[in-house]
Amino acid sequence: VVYAWGDITGTAGVGPCVGSVAINSAFGIAGAVFYVCKGQYRVQLNTTNGTTTVPLAHGFSVTATMVTPPIGTPACRIVEVTHLGTGTGPFIAEQFDIFIVDPTNSCLPVDGEVMFQVCGRP
Repeated sequence: VVYAWGDITGTAGVGPCVGSVAINSAFGIAGAVFYVCKGQYRVQLNTTNGTTTVPLAHGFSVTATMVTPPIGTPACRIVEVTHLGTGTGPFIAEQFDIFIVDPTNSCLPVDGEVMFQVCGRP
């Protein structure tokens, strides 16, 4: 089952390491995507259906793909996802961070457009 997907378009107009970033074509996301710091974006899944909580009891997997590297930079980027769930059982915080690094520059973090998809089973 696809629970969520989105296209993080960048950090234009966002202060350093604070605020929310622009996101296009979002589905299943609870509000905005938070800009943690350079190259790091926090996504909170929408796990409610009206007034009913819909926990992802069997966990979820996230696939994230760099859309295009920033202009004037090497074409190689690495995108990594880290699950931030806390608690026990199915009642965990359904959020994750997406990291983008430049492997040609000591793996330093970089901003850029990234698409993601969240899958799991009920």
